[in-house]
Amino acid sequence: MLYFPPFRFDERAGVLSKAGHEVPLTHKAADLLACLVEQPGTLASHQDIMQRVWPDTHVQPENIKALVHELRGALGDHVHPPIFIKSEPGRGYVFVPGVARSLPPFLSETEPTYEMPLAGRATELATLEHHLNRAIERAEPHFVLIEGERGIGKTGLCEALAQRAYRRFGARITCGQGLEVWGPLEEGAVLIDAFDVLARQYPAAVGSVLAMRAPSWVSRIAGPSDVVESGERPLRELVAALDDIAAEVPLLLVLEDLQWADVATIEALRAIGRRRAARLFIVATYSRREDLPAVEVLERVGRELSSSAWSATIELTPLGHEHLFDCLDHRFGTRVAQTLVAPLYQAIGGNPALALMALDSLIRLGGLQPMPEGWIVDPSSDRLDVFFTASLLSAFRCQIDRLSPVDRRMLQAAASGAFQFTAVELARMVGARSPAALEQRLVTLSQRQVLIETVNANAERTSRTESTFRFRHSRIADLLLEQHRKAGLPLHIEQPHPVHTSRRRRGRNPTRARH
Repeated sequence: MLYFPPFRFDERAGVLSKAGHEVPLTHKAADLLACLVEQPGTLASHQDIMQRVWPDTHVQPENIKALVHELRGALGDHVHPPIFIKSEPGRGYVFVPGVARSLPPFLSETEPTYEMPLAGRATELATLEHHLNRAIERAEPHFVLIEGERGIGKTGLCEALAQRAYRRFGARITCGQGLEVWGPLEEGAVLIDAFDVLARQYPAAVGSVLAMRAPSWVSRIAGPSDVVESGERPLRELVAALDDIAAEVPLLLVLEDLQWADVATIEALRAIGRRRAARLFIVATYSRREDLPAVEVLERVGRELSSSAWSATIELTPLGHEHLFDCLDHRFGTRVAQTLVAPLYQAIGGNPALALMALDSLIRLGGLQPMPEGWIVDPSSDRLDVFFTASLLSAFRCQIDRLSPVDRRMLQAAASGAFQFTAVELARMVGARSPAALEQRLVTLSQRQVLIETVNANAERTSRTESTFRFRHSRIADLLLEQHRKAGLPLHIEQPHPVHTSRRRRGRNPTRARH
């Protein structure tokens, strides 16, 4: 199967499709298209076309022109300027767009009809589109960092951006993902994954560039090797390869979950972002974890680039109540939205992934049912707040597991006391010297809707007023205490302070595992 936006072409069956619907095409026109897409960007001479389309028949050149006219009509193409087929008078024709042998990442055969993660993200999407346009139109690399908790909508933004980059600019798209590992980290593993995805889409074009510009990376992409070259040379090769790949055809490089990446990868991105001669747009996502060395470097890079016109940092916060209502209204109708928004928001806050998880559970258990007149909430589901909370216990456990050791012990101590607490009270319980440092950490967790919330967030603050916090649900405190009892550790914690970690030693063949 071959892909060139917005079409898909099955060269064996001679079937051209657009948005899941077959485009009428004669057998000869399909043969011509197969001839042209074999070597996109290169000339298919009149002789090549005649041998491919009419192998045993002598025809006049006018037959080729008529067939090209038919194919242009099927593709919605124009002669001036050509989008798909460029004419070289007296010589032949060139197929203009890049052709992928597999569907690029983040794309599907059909357009998405409902995207919960994009609710309330208009500003962030506009920022991404702005940098995408500038990267392509000005032929200069742009770099955007997206930070946010798991399930907050980072991947949803990347998907929306990929749709626009592919369908509007015909951009090549690739992605790599950082994975939590046990053991040494492999240098450049995320970039290797991205190049592997790209090479499988465009084996001829990308393979030749890598062989010429980045020979030390070819064996790493092909598979594990006992000998891995480190230092500056592989980095220089990678930058040169990206320059060539994105010189004419735009390239969108998405690197997800870089909190799990090695520091060398982040430094490579810094160097790539300083290049000024390629249609390259890099989007990197991560979740803030103070105990991971890559996060410290990422945030330093973000601060360095924040003043430039070719980079930006986006921090995704939870959705507001009104955005969650809009999502429910769009998907299920106003009546269902009015019924569900309050208990759903109370249970999960504004995390899009948790909201989808809860709604899927409600549908699966029959609490939310499709009817001829639209979706309805089962009248017997009168304790929706209890249902939603019960269905999300696994999500609460996941949030607890992703806490830093200091924050986990801090909340475990809070769970052993009253349901509501202040930083001063908590400092007394855990033996911390400065309540201000604890309060800063608690405010951060509250703002990100991680397990706790601020009770008096809207109160007028004075010098004698301190924030009061509480758990989002009583079951969260139960889970924290249960985990603490199993660990058998004391509640006393050291004074919280910023964590500075050194670069880890890295090697080959780590065992990867998704969190």
